[in-house]
Amino acid sequence: MLSFSIWSLIEAVSIWLTSWIDTFIIGSVLNQYYLGLYKTSITMVNSLMALISSSIIPVLFSTLSRLQNDDIKFTSIYFKFQRLVSIIAFPLGIGVFLYRDLATEIILGSQWRESSNIVGIWALTSSIMVVFSNFNSEVYRSKGNPKLSFLSQILHLLFLIPACIISASYGFWPLVYTRSLVRIQGILVGFILMKFFIGIPVFKTIRNVAQTAISAIIMGILGYLLKQVNNGSLWSFLSIIICIIIYFGILLIFPSMRKEIFNLVNNLIPKGIRKFKIKKY
Repeated sequence: MLSFSIWSLIEAVSIWLTSWIDTFIIGSVLNQYYLGLYKTSITMVNSLMALISSSIIPVLFSTLSRLQNDDIKFTSIYFKFQRLVSIIAFPLGIGVFLYRDLATEIILGSQWRESSNIVGIWALTSSIMVVFSNFNSEVYRSKGNPKLSFLSQILHLLFLIPACIISASYGFWPLVYTRSLVRIQGILVGFILMKFFIGIPVFKTIRNVAQTAISAIIMGILGYLLKQVNNGSLWSFLSIIICIIIYFGILLIFPSMRKEIFNLVNNLIPKGIRKFKIKKY
């Protein structure tokens, strides 16, 4: 128990360092203006994505911990949670990326318009991170092995720190895009660790969310085309609604996703309304 707690603490420190190392580099290399611009933007996106993951992670950890000795059920529950999260995370990330100017203006105000590109690229990569990487540490700890999470963070830092230092020498925007894209390396490391230490295949993980990814990509393409029609705010809101309808319409084409969506919607409806509907009919 003591060993597990110590490694969990070390893991938490390594995650904190991974989350803040880019801020330290920007603060030391660039000025306060760029630091504020960067940190405010990514904090906004992280808060948005936390609405998806924060309510799921405690439930996932406790559930997986009970099933740690049953590999079949363990993998099944992990895939179920991953698939449910992908239904929301993928379209949210692509949507914020496409409508980054509107999202920035609504949440931060028109004076933060310069940060819209940061918001967009961070939201896009965050949606991928939430689906493929955010739950990995819970998987490692539920198996009683937080060392794997620490190893994952260290391997990521070995790429992250040099990438941030080198890109910072070219200016603020190269650093922003490099920091966002280097997160993909962390996902690849997670794939390897999950495959060889947990026994969850990489291709099966990708195939598990392929339908939501395809639907979100098609939605993104159509959303881009809709944006070319008009740049007005009213049309932007209308096109967002069209994108949502298109996304869920495509998802419903896949028989396996229909049940997932209906269960998700049913869980989002308050119990009182569900009881009222049952009594009514």
